[in-house]
Amino acid sequence: MKRLIALLLALSLMLALISCGRAPKPAGDDGAAVPEKEEREDADTDTVTGKPDESPETDNTPPRPDSGSASAGSSSAPAASTPTVSVPDVREDQLMIFTHTDVSGEYDDGVGNHYSYSYRLPVIKGPDTDYVARVNASIEEIRTKYVDESLEMIKEGVSLYVFDVNYYWSMTDGLLSVLIVVEGDWDITEYYCFNITEDGREADNQEVLERADPPMSPEELYYDAWSALYDMTDYSRFDVDDPGMLEFAAQVQEKTLSWDNLNYYMPVVLDGDGHVLFVVTVYSLAGADSYDHLLMIGSDLRVTEADPAQCLWKTRR
Repeated sequence: MKRLIALLLALSLMLALISCGRAPKPAGDDGAAVPEKEEREDADTDTVTGKPDESPETDNTPPRPDSGSASAGSSSAPAASTPTVSVPDVREDQLMIFTHTDVSGEYDDGVGNHYSYSYRLPVIKGPDTDYVARVNASIEEIRTKYVDESLEMIKEGVSLYVFDVNYYWSMTDGLLSVLIVVEGDWDITEYYCFNITEDGREADNQEVLERADPPMSPEELYYDAWSALYDMTDYSRFDVDDPGMLEFAAQVQEKTLSWDNLNYYMPVVLDGDGHVLFVVTVYSLAGADSYDHLLMIGSDLRVTEADPAQCLWKTRR
């Protein structure tokens, strides 16, 4: 009888809940009701408050190698869409740069390759001009082409061909120089250079180089670069007896030194010491048809290969 009464009471409670528009919560393993899951807004958004990025940070695009597919690998499985960092609004008379994309990690693909990857890109804030909008659009294209695609490849467990995307910047007498470096497989690296004036215009090479230390003209940069690349591609200094190879080497050098490839309008930026960094395409005897190189003219006016990670990036006035 007691069991019948308890059953009738339970049935009455259930009918009452249904009549009020609610069903009873299912019980957990311990008999307790399972709590409802809370819905969180913006659960995947990592936000920070606004500080300009203080860390150091041409469209030459050599052909990319095909990436090999593989079975699913193991990783921390980042989301396919790139996480972004929110940045503050600034006055239109403030030209500033902020980190907008920042994601890194370790990854093993489906065929046993291990990768360390790091993807970091900026956004430019300040003057509402066509050039600033074009720069941000170019950065977004880089993000879509390399960062979003790489994260999707990680999700699918296939082999990566871009491991590092990073940016460097300096501010010199109101001129913002931004260098974006995309490092990939097969020793292929791409460089993107942007120079923005305080009022949001695109600075030409004359405006950039006159802020260099020491200042120089586009013509001086051209002749310094030409001399350095002549030495770099002078394959006759090698002990080669094959006339056909020597002829081919001379053609490769001529192509590298041609005005179409090397001229007054090479992509340039300034580092925090006022050194001129410029991008040139060097045609090769083997491997890829050509490789982009980042060269630097130091205070002693010597031209050397540049490693942006070793350059000093800062504000200089």
